[in-house]
Amino acid sequence: IFCPSNLIGGGKYRLRNVKDVVDEMEFLYKKYKIKGFQIMDETFTLYPDRVIEICNEIIKRKMKIKLACDTRVNTISETLLRTMKKAGFRLIKFGIESGDDEILKIIKKGTTIDMVKKAVKLVKKAGLEIHGFFIIGHPYDTKETILKTIELSKELPLDFAQFSIMVPFPGTEIYDMAKQGRGITLLSDDWHDFKKYGKPIIELPTVSREELEKLHATAYQQFYFRPSYIIKKFL
Repeated sequence: IFCPSNLIGGGKYRLRNVKDVVDEMEFLYKKYKIKGFQIMDETFTLYPDRVIEICNEIIKRKMKIKLACDTRVNTISETLLRTMKKAGFRLIKFGIESGDDEILKIIKKGTTIDMVKKAVKLVKKAGLEIHGFFIIGHPYDTKETILKTIELSKELPLDFAQFSIMVPFPGTEIYDMAKQGRGITLLSDDWHDFKKYGKPIIELPTVSREELEKLHATAYQQFYFRPSYIIKKFL
């Protein structure tokens, strides 16, 4: 309910020819010595067979590259991840969003905490790094559910975590909720204020704007300044 992608793309997913995609990568690899690629599709593994086709084409051309992509926790499998690793994938980015199942239902994410844990386990088993995206300030979020989100980020074996404060973009369902004060309140209509970091543009029934800002800082502090995380990265 918070993602503006459907508004931008019209709810359609346009697929480019696999050969054209890999041709472009090979051109950059050979002519400009580019060895790292970020796939910008929001759900790259939506069609697993296509991903395997792309990976096999990369493997066939013997390109020694590193790849990263964004996707959802319910669109991967062990077989798919093994093929991706062989092609050069090193990092998978998941939109986890919340550490509370009820909040995930409210935002119509279509996933559960159990699904998140299983997906993360599969990715680590395949030898890939994981980046988790989390949002603070979902409709009906409370201090307790936000702390659950922070705890989940620390419980999962994530290599990186990114915490954003909810921004209700016009045209989304969450924008209508925020304008009506249903579980979330929009505090500004100034476009300069529509940003994921800094001063929140929202507040919640039980969490003020100032508290959201503090919890956002707490999320980063608790995730990245854990002794276990620092030691792991140092090693």
